[in-house]
Amino acid sequence: MRPGRKVHGRFFMLTRSPLFPPRPKCAVVVSKKVAVKAVKRNRIKRQGRSILATLLSELGSGAHVFTAKREAASASFAQMEADIRELVRKGNS
Repeated sequence: MRPGRKVHGRFFMLTRSPLFPPRPKCAVVVSKKVAVKAVKRNRIKRQGRSILATLLSELGSGAHVFTAKREAASASFAQMEADIRELVRKGNS
């Protein structure tokens, strides 16, 4: 995947950029457009970080920013996990 290129999933969009020194870093971003209430935004971020913690060894080096889409507000944990796994797989190819 080229640096700065975006990969879209059902619930998240992955943007990947190079990082120096080379190491994997990741972030989950949830805007107010996705969920108006902070409680819901924080839940999506917590679940995303929890999923990414298990996938850290699969991430390549660089900054990985997962931006939530509106559909993420109504997604279950299993659906989010499947989407993030798929984005990581696509991002590494």
